Amino acid sequence: MIKLRISGENLSAFKREVDILFNVNSKLKENYVFFSKKIPSKKIIDLCVKSAGIKKAYLNDYCIWERKSGQFLDREPQKKPAFHPTALKPKLARLLINLSEAKNQIVDPFCGTGSIILESAILGIKGIGIDIKWKAAQASKTNLRFYSDKYNIREGKDWQVIIGDATNISSLFSDKIEAIVCDPPYGKSSTLAGKKIKTLYNSFLEEAHKIVKKNHKIIFIRPKTLKLDLSKYNVINEFEWYVHHSLTRVITEIKV
Repeated sequence: MIKLRISGENLSAFKREVDILFNVNSKLKENYVFFSKKIPSKKIIDLCVKSAGIKKAYLNDYCIWERKSGQFLDREPQKKPAFHPTALKPKLARLLINLSEAKNQIVDPFCGTGSIILESAILGIKGIGIDIKWKAAQASKTNLRFYSDKYNIREGKDWQVIIGDATNISSLFSDKIEAIVCDPPYGKSSTLAGKKIKTLYNSFLEEAHKIVKKNHKIIFIRPKTLKLDLSKYNVINEFEWYVHHSLTRVITEIKV
């Protein structure tokens, strides 16, 4: 029996992460998930390190791994040289990447200051960041270069940032891509490039659906107050993520 202690703003989302990483259908009780599967201890530990939400791992009631405090601390938005108040926190960025099930490549069409691309590169998945604003693209590059030596991630090999429009993303790629993982803009402090928020999201989703490989995923976040008609998409899961009293966000998992 394997038992994992998880924590975070939505335990169901972190249970889903566990199920994907370990290829199981676990049971959730309070803040623990349980499942029976023969997995070597080293592989359990490797998957726990890769996860966003696992805090402790038990094999037959013996603790074999515990997350060190501060794993994500040095990559919090305020620690980065190019700071933006709406930047995604590294724990959430990693969760989104793991939910995507990507192995080799993710594309973030709203890369901002590069939180998702940074976590992707650290996980060994090439991240391609796109932003419509030159300033945002430069901020991503600044942050990624800042962490390049510490995490041995290299521009071109492990990550790339380009200027482009998320609502015309199919023009940027000649081949279909493995997964899209992103945090589109949603508030007054974010740049919508002259587009209404609902139009922006709908246009992005139409383009994303064109370019992602069949049976692969689009993972994105939206504010709960933004009502989108997703009936034409294969929505697998949605998870609410409480931010503060006036903002709850929804993580949406779509399979193409």
